[in-house]
Amino acid sequence: AISLSIGVSGELHPSLAFQTASGPSWTTRSALQQKCSKLGGKSISPATFALGPSARRDCLRQLPLPRRGVLSMVSAAKANVSPLLPDSLIEVKGEPAVVSSIGKVKVEVLLTNGKSKKVKVADCRMVAPGPVRSWEIEELAVEVEASLSAVEEVHAYLAETGDRVSVHDLASTIFGESSFKTVWATWRLVLADRYFTGTPGEIAAHPKERVDAMLAGEAAAEKAEKERVAFCKRVKSKKLTKKDVERFVDVEDLALMRTNSSQILKDLEMTQSPDVALSLLLDMGLWTDRDDPWPVRCGIPADAPRAEGKVAVPEEEREDLRHLTSVAIDDADADDPDDAISCEADGTCWVHVADVAALVPPSSSVDFEARERCTSVYLPTGTVPMLPD
Repeated sequence: AISLSIGVSGELHPSLAFQTASGPSWTTRSALQQKCSKLGGKSISPATFALGPSARRDCLRQLPLPRRGVLSMVSAAKANVSPLLPDSLIEVKGEPAVVSSIGKVKVEVLLTNGKSKKVKVADCRMVAPGPVRSWEIEELAVEVEASLSAVEEVHAYLAETGDRVSVHDLASTIFGESSFKTVWATWRLVLADRYFTGTPGEIAAHPKERVDAMLAGEAAAEKAEKERVAFCKRVKSKKLTKKDVERFVDVEDLALMRTNSSQILKDLEMTQSPDVALSLLLDMGLWTDRDDPWPVRCGIPADAPRAEGKVAVPEEEREDLRHLTSVAIDDADADDPDDAISCEADGTCWVHVADVAALVPPSSSVDFEARERCTSVYLPTGTVPMLPD
């Protein structure tokens, strides 16, 4: 069956759509011939209906186009010109729609949900001339999946020959018919930009190497997504593997304020904050209450400074008071007792303070490191000294 698109002025539209499954747009052949007769005084013979798509197009091209402003099918395809017509199937930002009315700047379209909407002409792309009825646009909401083997077979042929085809011919080849549903399903394949590229009037196959690379990337992404979902399930059930524990590095970095985000927290739909990251580490048993993030958060070094070899005690005049009994102020557990007092029989009291500066040459690397650290830091987990041992 043949469906001819008639414009608002009664002219034959340059693009022709063949609906082999759902029948012609007019219910009877005589009605179709009457439409054609009004155009150019010629009718289509019954034999035309028995011909294949290519032969039908050759016959239909013989119909005169009465107005100068109407392009032929061939010139329209070459120029990539696809004028919008009422009741035609169009694409609006990746979604199907039917043209209701056409203005200078905006087009009123009918969407698959039955609602009307005004869109910019620039956002519309002609896919197939109509007329598309209201119930037919609603049917486009149900996606028609193409056979993968058929798509790959057609792609291989077009990639080898370099041929370019219309969306109607591509739909006929892949689905075995060219209805509005299959034409839109075919155009979705082009929009996916996986196997095909081009315009509704001229579609070409992507190179095989590009398709193989894209399919490999999609397979890898699908595998990664499955692994991500499985990982999140293991986290929620607290059944981590060794590799899972290694992945928590980005959570530790966030807990220590080394970074502003964590992919794991994002996957778990948790708030991106250092405190949430710390709570997760504690909850998973990866950290204990002895793991303190604040030294790192505050930029406190974790290790003692390195010494510049052995430092000799400088030769200076000092009073030897080692004969006195001195009592340290620090307790017995202190690693570096450096303050003490002592008393003599005559009531003289001495306060002894370790002269550490005598062992630090001015402007040495140890001196500069000590200036940077300012002080030794005493933590529940240990001491971070200002000076090397």
